[in-house]
Amino acid sequence: MKNIALSCLLIAGALLGCGSDTNVETGFNESVGGSPSAGAGGSGGEGGSEAGSGGSLAGTGGSSAGVGGSHGGSGGASAGSGGNAAGSGGSEGGAGGAEAGSGGTSTGVGGGGVGGASAGNGGGGEAGTGGGGNPEAVDPTKAPAVEVTTWKGNQGLAIEVTRPKEVSGKLPLVVFAHGFQLGVDDYNQTLQHVAKFGYVVASVDFAGSFLDQDHYAPVESMKTAIELLTKNPPPEVGDIVDATKIASMGHSLGGKGAIWAALDLPQLKAVIALDPVDDDPSPFPNPSPKRPSLAPEQMSKLKIPALYFGAQLSPTGVTPCAPKASNSCTFAASTPAAVFSRHYVLEQFGHMQFLDDSSCLTCITCAKGAAAQETAGRMFFQAQIVAFLEAQLRGNADYAAYLDSASAKAAGSNVILDTTEQTAFCKP
Repeated sequence: MKNIALSCLLIAGALLGCGSDTNVETGFNESVGGSPSAGAGGSGGEGGSEAGSGGSLAGTGGSSAGVGGSHGGSGGASAGSGGNAAGSGGSEGGAGGAEAGSGGTSTGVGGGGVGGASAGNGGGGEAGTGGGGNPEAVDPTKAPAVEVTTWKGNQGLAIEVTRPKEVSGKLPLVVFAHGFQLGVDDYNQTLQHVAKFGYVVASVDFAGSFLDQDHYAPVESMKTAIELLTKNPPPEVGDIVDATKIASMGHSLGGKGAIWAALDLPQLKAVIALDPVDDDPSPFPNPSPKRPSLAPEQMSKLKIPALYFGAQLSPTGVTPCAPKASNSCTFAASTPAAVFSRHYVLEQFGHMQFLDDSSCLTCITCAKGAAAQETAGRMFFQAQIVAFLEAQLRGNADYAAYLDSASAKAAGSNVILDTTEQTAFCKP
């Protein structure tokens, strides 16, 4: 973060949560439905291909995608030259569709409405799906009774990979980057919660300097982890990663890294940022290509669904650990309107309360809320992460519907800022 007082440096020799991180065991664009992408269109020829149950067709050079919901559903769309078609019906016969120009599309799974995707110029892409789902059929606040196992290694970087002990088939991958001066095992509770729902979760370390932090370092570590787990996995992990279903996630500086990875790595399908900080956490910041601002300057490049969490107390306290000028609000506000995104600010919650232990020595400079609020906030953001991943990576309509359900809203009562409060919080 900018303009960090020297006193902050004296208070904690390794000022952890001022805006980035590093160290695991055993608002709302609505469009939703089945799997986020299916089938592929013809290349440079006529027709295209069918996709999902609802199906869609693509015109010359196009591709198709879409999934029908339960009880049939109809949908589909046609795409122009080089375009992409998407959309399908949901439960009880909803209908979806998409418009295509000369190229790409935006991706998203939302809750319960008519789905589809829009396309502008670009090179094709994936599409959202339409339809409903039964939010009462799932409960992402309670992890399944699944035993997880963790492998710790150093394959060009320190990495901890947590996955279900018993695996059948390929699983989605979530690569996670910690905050400034933090560690790969500071978020075990959250990462294990995700893994129990059937994910491979890789928490990565990255090179860091207290005085001169390279903000692209988390992205480099994420790239290394993805290469390792998809192309040359260690035998302790096994060849279990579905390379078509990968998401990035991170906290603080790692949250910025997760977003930067989403701008830079085409294999990513979704991004989750826990109180991301666009500012410089080093105590003596200087303009540097190592530390560019992403929001709003580069956010127009974001093409995949994004889930952002902020913390009401982060701009307060001895040191503003997520300054208002560069916190989650800046990323959410500069996310393209065509991209599916959500932004929640946790009420009376601090920057370091995303960690397993918010009372760590390096946490003391960051303001924090009461223990009860921490527990409630943790349950909320963990549940939303799972529901978002299930909707975006697996196209699960029930979890997609959960995101806007009465259950989710009840869980957020007195846990997240309401719309009016969040608007006020995010004002410059």
